[in-house]
Amino acid sequence: MSIRTAVRTLHPTGRPRAPRALVVPGAALAAALLLAGCVEGPSGPPPPPFDAVASTAGASEAVPGQRVPAGEVVALPSVAADGSAGDVVATALLGVAEGQPTYWSGYEDGDRFAGSIPYFAFVQTRWLQGEGGPQSGPVLRPFLADGTEVDIIQRRLGGITSGGECPYEVPDIALEEGRAADERIECVVYAVPDGQELAELRWHDVPRTVITPPDPATHPFLAAPVVWEVDALPAADVEG
Repeated sequence: MSIRTAVRTLHPTGRPRAPRALVVPGAALAAALLLAGCVEGPSGPPPPPFDAVASTAGASEAVPGQRVPAGEVVALPSVAADGSAGDVVATALLGVAEGQPTYWSGYEDGDRFAGSIPYFAFVQTRWLQGEGGPQSGPVLRPFLADGTEVDIIQRRLGGITSGGECPYEVPDIALEEGRAADERIECVVYAVPDGQELAELRWHDVPRTVITPPDPATHPFLAAPVVWEVDALPAADVEG
């Protein structure tokens, strides 16, 4: 996934101007990355309401159709378009928190999200095979209970300090003693229609640069994705 850095423009007063939101439909094969303003309190944004897992070592490789509980580490094996083995990424959904609709006021065009509630998912990853970076990583796609896929609004990686796109301060766990250099926590923002709930996240390893669906024989997760059921924390007043 390519990181698209939003350019911060200035008002005549010299204050940063909130960037416009870029929404990628849930059916798309890619998610957009952007900045979205969030007003910080006197002491700054709070830490995520979920702890990182202690270790991703020894994670078992996922199988098609597997259902994974929050906090459990599973190794997600990607496959290239030609069927060759790709990266293997140890992944744990730490948890999901519901947000306040006032969060969208941090976007220059936040009225686009009227009638939507933000949800913040915290995902921990570490590369077991291949080389990780801020432009790659598994995408956990959001679904409602009726199977409708909703929008991924943005992703923020811990250690990237360019703005307040997540109302929580995402830690850079790679700096912790005993952690791998490419181990990280990501804050992913989803937009869910008001009155509905985010039910589950799915990973199916469809290459994001491929328009035509790949061969199911080489990409079995396409028809049987890995699934995380979502039990979101209720909204907390942390968004500015």
